[in-house]
Amino acid sequence: MKTKLLVGFIAIAMVAVSTTAQAQRRSGNKAQNCVIQDNLTQDQQDKVNELRIAYFQKTKDQHNELNELQAKKHTLETTEPLNKEALYNCLASINSIQTQLQKERIRHYQDVKANLTDDQIVLFDARRKGSKGPMNQGNNQMRNGKGQGQSVGCSGKGMNRGNGQRGKGQGMNKGNGQGQGRNACPRMGQGQGKGLAALNLNDEQKAFMESSRLELLKKEQGLKNQLNELDAQLKTQTTGKNIDLKKVDKTITEQGKIRLQLAQIKADHRIEVRNQLTDEQKMAFDTRGFGHRGRHGRF
Repeated sequence: MKTKLLVGFIAIAMVAVSTTAQAQRRSGNKAQNCVIQDNLTQDQQDKVNELRIAYFQKTKDQHNELNELQAKKHTLETTEPLNKEALYNCLASINSIQTQLQKERIRHYQDVKANLTDDQIVLFDARRKGSKGPMNQGNNQMRNGKGQGQSVGCSGKGMNRGNGQRGKGQGMNKGNGQGQGRNACPRMGQGQGKGLAALNLNDEQKAFMESSRLELLKKEQGLKNQLNELDAQLKTQTTGKNIDLKKVDKTITEQGKIRLQLAQIKADHRIEVRNQLTDEQKMAFDTRGFGHRGRHGRF
């Protein structure tokens, strides 16, 4: 019975990793495909589509490698004894690719803007907030939605998916859209109650998790403040048709360094949490994705 249960957990884990990788790829694709659709001439549309296809082809190998590294990361996180050096090296490789993809994405956006009028560029820069974050994992990327106002996005239906507020919801998008749309309900929350209940933690474990989570937040806060400041700088640096790519690359590189530090801090936190669990709890922890933003939040 235990053998069947273990096999089942492993199968679920494999499906979860595959699904996550595919979702990240789709999310990244949507981000790159999101350009102003209003009032484009046919020539503009054709040129934008040509640039988009060229961008996908150029970055395809990097996306594939990133998906493989994400799967490797999951393996390293759930293998005992844990090889922390190998995990850190994997995180560094992931960070390096994400940073390079962010630089390529900025260049792609500039290529797109080279084919827009001045008025279209103003709208593009005002609503394109995809310069933040690697592979659309940053905040406020443009998404399909049903918001009000002038159409922006892949389907031309609006920006983001609604007026979501921070809360206990499932998922990680903040939902700052301008209209009532799908997922207008709570988005990013800690999901703590459901996560704790699913692991059946005892009182001592619960106290440790809460203390560890608060310590994590303290360690993250300063780095996140720095990241927000760099995000604001990057937004300014990428506004307009002509930008200084050297300055942009420098800012993105600085962001990458901070994100790597955050990834390492989170990895250490996850290791710390996992070490407090029983073998049975570890199986649930590993297969359900605890310790990461997402359906169950994090401790």
